[in-house]
Order: sequence, then C-alpha cells, then structure tokens
Amino acid sequence: MPGVYAGFIHGFLFGDIFEKGLTIKTGQTHVQHYMPELLTSIEDGWLRPEAIITHRLPLDQAAEGYRIFNEKRENCRKVVLTT
Repeated sequence: MPGVYAGFIHGFLFGDIFEKGLTIKTGQTHVQHYMPELLTSIEDGWLRPEAIITHRLPLDQAAEGYRIFNEKRENCRKVVLTT
C-alpha cells in the first residue's frame, strides 16, 4: 500500500508498520465453504460460541445492541439477535 501515513488509521499508527518493515496479509473468509463443518463442530460440542456471546437481544432491539457493542459498554463482545 503506497503512501505516506501520518496519524491514526483504525486506532493505530499505520506508519509504524512501514517503519518496522512488517508484512500484513488480509482477506475474506470463505464462510459458506466452512459453515457446514463449523455448525457440526458446534452441535458436537467441540466449539462453544457461548464463550464469546455476551448479549442476546430480540431483533427489535438491534439498534441498541449495535450501540452497546460500538460504545464498548457492558463488556460487550458479541450480540446475538433473536427473532
């Protein structure tokens, strides 16, 4: 990513990456490809998503759920909306 970065980008000094010569790789996860295996792992008890779910709210309270998460209130890590 060419350019001159002076200041914060997404909460950290992006220029520090350049100064330290770090390499960062990113990409999208192929969610649909992995979904069947992940759901089976949850059903079998191997994965426990409740370890990160901190809030469960009805769908009509979605805006409040986003607010809690965005403002980092109530130690919020993950909000699950239910119908």
